[in-house]
Amino acid sequence: MIRTCAISLAAIAIAGACAAQQPYVAPEFYDARRPDHGQRLPLCVLPGSATAETDRQTATLLAEALLLQPDIVTMQINTDALDSDGIWPDLFVYLIEKCVGMMGAELIAGVPYPDWLTITQPYYTAPFVLVTRDPAIKQLDDLPAGAMVGSPVYTPIDTELAQMIAAGTFGTLRRQPYDDISQVTRFLGEGTMTAAVVWSPYLPELHLPDLHTSANLAPLHLTSRTLGIVLRRQDGALRDMIDQALTALQDDGSLPRP
Repeated sequence: MIRTCAISLAAIAIAGACAAQQPYVAPEFYDARRPDHGQRLPLCVLPGSATAETDRQTATLLAEALLLQPDIVTMQINTDALDSDGIWPDLFVYLIEKCVGMMGAELIAGVPYPDWLTITQPYYTAPFVLVTRDPAIKQLDDLPAGAMVGSPVYTPIDTELAQMIAAGTFGTLRRQPYDDISQVTRFLGEGTMTAAVVWSPYLPELHLPDLHTSANLAPLHLTSRTLGIVLRRQDGALRDMIDQALTALQDDGSLPRP
């Protein structure tokens, strides 16, 4: 079941969803349905996202930089009803009827996007960290033989970890994928999981008093996640305006550089 963690971490990730293509319909049909947003810049945010506050602040700054009125639209999605196409069909409808772009889309280098969308330059980057209750564990190589390590399912870092474990890089280390950050709290608390790879914005949701974190994930290469804004492909001019606004906001220090 893809729940809150997986939506914001993986269901909107380009990998695993890029195969979902919409049948061709003339752009005029969608443009005719699209409302006139006037002086508003409606941008969608994912429900329950760990970066929701950052997404909202960035959307507000972008609107103000473009001399428009901020309009934050929280997507209403029945996560229990998602099929093999994931969140893409819902997003497609939202970009036609509710908003012009969606915050929180993961940027993955070298992965093709669905042909109906485009994506802005990055506006936020945060690292993955290794979390454990054992202060002696500073890196993956410190995990004892046969230990269970959690990783966020359907994400590139989970794929890389699984491949390295299969290749014998970590000896007898075992992988336990999770799709909700609450599972990490439970499994670490029970002792059935020795450590977990967690995206750092989720750390406040790990309710363990003796938690230790480390940014050393060697030999993994994918050690951070970067977010951009998804728009429809025919909105390329708006994407360029948003890119220019993001650059200006980063240049004047209003936004950190990813």
